[in-house]
Amino acid sequence: MIPLGGMSVDGILNSISRRTAMLKKELEIEKKEKLLLKIENQFDAAYFTQKLKIPENQVRGFWYYAVEDDRLVAALNAKNKTMATFVFAELATKFLEIQKPETK
Repeated sequence: MIPLGGMSVDGILNSISRRTAMLKKELEIEKKEKLLLKIENQFDAAYFTQKLKIPENQVRGFWYYAVEDDRLVAALNAKNKTMATFVFAELATKFLEIQKPETK
């Protein structure tokens, strides 16, 4: 630990490391926001409510759920709407199952 202008090398490295981690998180958020825009621009809201049977008040929540899926991300980034619709259908089934209240 050699002091460098009043701050140790360890302190500088820790500061850089925290900043890098924060920037990585911000980049991930930005990527997800871009994916959400792609979904909004490429798919009509009726597709989600009528075709996939997602309740209207849960469509946006479904989008947030869906952008966590690597296959959907790849399809959207490749502009492969056919594959995206296939993945959306699978994800909708899972999403709706999760939304069901537990009954015992």
